[in-house]
Amino acid sequence: MSVHERFWTESALQVELVAYLDDLLAPAKPKSDLSVVQKVSQKVDVVEMNSTHLPDISKPTTLIETNISVQPPPTRTSLAQLTQLACLYIVCEGVRYALPLIQLGRIFRADIKLTPMVGQQAWQLGLLAADQVLQAVNLHYVLTGGQGAAPRYYVSVAGSCRVLGCEAILHSERLTQVAIRWRPPGPKMPMIAGIVRENLVPLLDLSRLEECLH
Repeated sequence: MSVHERFWTESALQVELVAYLDDLLAPAKPKSDLSVVQKVSQKVDVVEMNSTHLPDISKPTTLIETNISVQPPPTRTSLAQLTQLACLYIVCEGVRYALPLIQLGRIFRADIKLTPMVGQQAWQLGLLAADQVLQAVNLHYVLTGGQGAAPRYYVSVAGSCRVLGCEAILHSERLTQVAIRWRPPGPKMPMIAGIVRENLVPLLDLSRLEECLH
């Protein structure tokens, strides 16, 4: 497939997803200011952020059996209360998603064999060995029900033992509150917090995603 054909295929997938999500969203806020305040970086292979959220990509090594005590990631309510929200853009099967940096941990390259889990469900890819045992999640399956291609990267969720598989890491961006069309919590697609107005990219609430996977 040529670059031109791939661009239009990805664009069509993005528009189709946004059209579906549009029916689930609350009425848009007045368009007083739809501008994005700051681009943090351009497209990169690996996003470099503060080590609190996204240290350099690490390669998993030894499997460690351990019980994990963690704190849940920030909820949607706290996200909506932030003056600015820094997000990381990823790609799953040609569709872009925005992930709040405050809800993220580390990034791993998917260049290691995963260990299968006993009673593994369709959305689970297996166990990944890092500083602790992490469960690899097929994010594309969770969002669409499709298996998709094997991930090239895994992004860990802050305060969780799970990592989300994706095919590409794009760039990070700081958004104002009015740059996001927020969606009130509901039973349908609860992990979709809203849509970034400028590029029509779904914003995921990883705390809600965690609840769906329990």
